[in-house]
Amino acid sequence: MIKNAILITIILHSLILIAIPKAHGFGFMIFTDLISLASIFRYLVFSESIDYDLTIILMGLISFFGKIILIISLFSTKMKFIFRVAGLLFLFCSWLILFIYNWDFGILTIITLGFSVPFLMYFGRVIYWMIKQQKN
Repeated sequence: MIKNAILITIILHSLILIAIPKAHGFGFMIFTDLISLASIFRYLVFSESIDYDLTIILMGLISFFGKIILIISLFSTKMKFIFRVAGLLFLFCSWLILFIYNWDFGILTIITLGFSVPFLMYFGRVIYWMIKQQKN
């Protein structure tokens, strides 16, 4: 039951719609994960400067690592609780960076927050089940 909730949390986090004011557009969180990985790889290999805002790249990397840690927690037998807590913290931190990044843009902040509500609900649900599982 908690594994399904973790998978749904990862999917809902990937589907958060991000308003990027400097790029004059919208995109889903999963695309920022991929863009940040490609940008870091390009920067390390070709030593070119990064074209995107560093805040978006940081948010994408934190999001990507959180998702990977949560996926590892699904298959781990030891330290499941620590992996789950770390993965959820990474996802929440990336959402918090996104929300702070879009704070001054009015309607864009409302759009981002509206698409974040399902993720935040499942985030709370996973935490509830983790606490309930720890008590048993």
